[in-house]
Amino acid sequence: RLQQFFNSFVFKLEEQLYDREGIPWDPLDFPDNQDAVDILQAKNTGIFAILDEECFVPQGSDQGFNNKLMKQHKGHRRFDEIKTK
Repeated sequence: RLQQFFNSFVFKLEEQLYDREGIPWDPLDFPDNQDAVDILQAKNTGIFAILDEECFVPQGSDQGFNNKLMKQHKGHRRFDEIKTK
């Protein structure tokens, strides 16, 4: 959320300043990354929440964490499975 606020705040201020001073410019197109922020910080289903949960589980493991992530976020446009050897 902070990153989104920063982008909006800074870019909008720059646009207003350029307009006010008559400076020619090409409008900036910055991507909306809110869905990436959401997948990280969602209260019970976000990546950070799942990591916290796995850290508290006795015998928690990276494989358990991975399995939970895949179950929860498979198909999300910001999440993908990478196969390693």
